[in-house]
Amino acid sequence: MKFAMHRNSLFAVLLRSPWWASVAVAVGVTAAMRFVLPELYALFAAAPFLVVAAFAAWRQLRAPTAAKVAQRLEALRAQPWEAFAGAVESFGGVDIVVSNAGVASSAPIEETSLAEWLTCA
Repeated sequence: MKFAMHRNSLFAVLLRSPWWASVAVAVGVTAAMRFVLPELYALFAAAPFLVVAAFAAWRQLRAPTAAKVAQRLEALRAQPWEAFAGAVESFGGVDIVVSNAGVASSAPIEETSLAEWLTCA
């Protein structure tokens, strides 16, 4: 069984947010839980948010800066074809290339005319 996190779940949103957002939620959860639980349990309730904050911070610190991305793209644009072909050969070639382009019709199949169908194929 494969577990997948829903895109709009609280933890998924926090993973896409800055790391400090998860810390702020953890502080808020701790503050709110201290009214109804002993302090140790309130800290325990904030633990998942602190784990998400640590993971988000790790990902954000490893992410390339905009300058690094621009520098890499410029280097790739300046690379001659022979160098690219040599790099591909050094990795053993290209196994698959997918060209994903198409045209679609939004009408139900029974309302699609033959002309529309042929332009979508």
